[in-house]
Amino acid sequence: GNLVLQRRVHLRTAELRRALDDLRGSQNRLQIILKAAPIGIGVLVDRRILEANDMLCSLTGYTSAELVGKSTRALYPSQEEYELVGRELYGQIARDGHGLMEVNGLTKSGQVMRWLIGGAPLNPERPSEGLIITARDITERRKQEEALRVSREYFSTVFDAINDGLMIHDPATGKLLDVNRRLCEMSGYTREE
Repeated sequence: GNLVLQRRVHLRTAELRRALDDLRGSQNRLQIILKAAPIGIGVLVDRRILEANDMLCSLTGYTSAELVGKSTRALYPSQEEYELVGRELYGQIARDGHGLMEVNGLTKSGQVMRWLIGGAPLNPERPSEGLIITARDITERRKQEEALRVSREYFSTVFDAINDGLMIHDPATGKLLDVNRRLCEMSGYTREE
C-alpha cells in the first residue's frame, strides 16, 4: 500500500512540476510580449496601476517604480478628464467588454499629450479583478491632421476666390473632382451637378 501511495505522490509531484514549468514559460513569454509591444500596456485595479510595461513608462515619463501603486488620476491634466475616462471608457467596458477613446494625458514633466487609450477586463466574468489598459501617443498625428485641415480650408478658400473658372479633373477618367464658384456661375451648373 505504501509503494502504491508513493508512486501516486511521485506521479502527482511530476505533474505539478510540469505545470509549474509551463506556468513559468507562459509568464516569461508574457513578459517578453510586454517588453516588445510598441504600445503602453498596464494592469489597473480600482484605477491604480499594478503593472506597467516599458512603453507605458516611456509614454508617461515615469519609471515603473513610480507608476506602480499610483492612481491614474496623476496621468490626466484635469479632474474632468479623469472623470470623463471613468464614465466613457469604463462605461464602454461594462457594456461591450472593451473600450477605446481619445484623451488628454499628462506626462511626469507636465506636458499635455493626446493619447488613444483602450481597456478590457482581465477576467470578463469578474471585471472587479482589474483591467488591461493600452495607451498610444497620437499627439503628432492629431497635429498633422489639424495642419492638413487648415491647408485644405486655405486651398478651398483660394480656389473659390479666383475669378476665373477652375476645375480639377481625374486625367485617367476625365471625371470632374471639383470646380470653383466662378465656373458654376459661368456654366449655370451647381457644384454638385
